[in-house]
Amino acid sequence: ARPRVHARLACATADGGVHVSVHLMLGRSAASSSAPPAPVALHAGLERMMAEYNPKDPSERFFGGHRWNGLMAGIAWQMQQDINPCGDFVSVRWSTGCGGWAGVPWIVIGDPSQSTQHGLYLSYLFCADMSAVYLCLGQGGTKLKKAFGQTVARRYMDEVAGFARRRCAEVLSNDADGAGGIDFAGTIDLRTNGALAKMYMDGSIVSRRY
Repeated sequence: ARPRVHARLACATADGGVHVSVHLMLGRSAASSSAPPAPVALHAGLERMMAEYNPKDPSERFFGGHRWNGLMAGIAWQMQQDINPCGDFVSVRWSTGCGGWAGVPWIVIGDPSQSTQHGLYLSYLFCADMSAVYLCLGQGGTKLKKAFGQTVARRYMDEVAGFARRRCAEVLSNDADGAGGIDFAGTIDLRTNGALAKMYMDGSIVSRRY
């Protein structure tokens, strides 16, 4: 089923001015008879993706209805149901590429207003050779770099990363499960030198490899 974006525009006068707000919701058209994707449990879905995904296979033509896209949609759908009632504030998105298979497929959990280009987000990043998948707390810096330049953006991102690492360490040190396996340096190796992969690796704050 194709997602639909529903927009609601509201205007109000206050303090001598006009305030305009726009609320966007991702949903499905009420008139659509298409069923949602078949839900896929996270652990099983990640294992299947690592076992099956091979973008270099010429027989696997990229198209919307491909089984890999269905698998990713099913994982994301189940995750979205699992995080409700936070669904209005947290969205689950995924990508296997645009017009062609991505070297590093991903699943992102975060504020709908933020993306891998700006803000903070959680993500599952698949290594290009499908040898592992990383769970990362990452931050996007593309828009910062365009607006303020590389030096200023890097300094700001380093400050955010430092604060986030300290808070994660504090929270996890009080957790019964501890911080086993978590890399507070956020070091990840996505097994490719692609530009997008480098952006993900540079933006990783805290990570865990599976």
